[in-house]
Amino acid sequence: MLEQRSPWFRTRLFALVCAVLAAPLLFHQMRAEFEGERPTLGFVAAVFAFGVVGVLFVLALQAANPYASARWTKPTWSSPINWNQAIHVFHLNGWFFTVLGLSTAIYTLAIGSSNFLSVLPLAVGLGILLGVRLSPLVFRKQFDGTSDAA
Repeated sequence: MLEQRSPWFRTRLFALVCAVLAAPLLFHQMRAEFEGERPTLGFVAAVFAFGVVGVLFVLALQAANPYASARWTKPTWSSPINWNQAIHVFHLNGWFFTVLGLSTAIYTLAIGSSNFLSVLPLAVGLGILLGVRLSPLVFRKQFDGTSDAA
């Protein structure tokens, strides 16, 4: 099954495997800052909103840029990563942070810690992914005639 996928799918999959492998490193580097702290709902909502608003803000700058591509393509798992279109970078980074947050949560539970470090990358990643999903609605003109986002 994997050999039928595009090289870009494998590239994205490799990035997510790196996120999983980075979870223990992230935990051990950052655990002191989060030890004994419980994130408030307001903090989690603010981090999540920062991800959404950040994506939309950067894309608004790209939409206003006269030198940017006239048409944007929605990112998919098998399409090439177009470094000239910020939405492609956000798509990959959103998945990276989401997987990093989930794998950090699993690692934290596996070692028996009650640390809430995983909430931060998870909230950022999910916020970025929501921003990516909302961008075709907000920037309809730039996305006309392209395929669906994944």
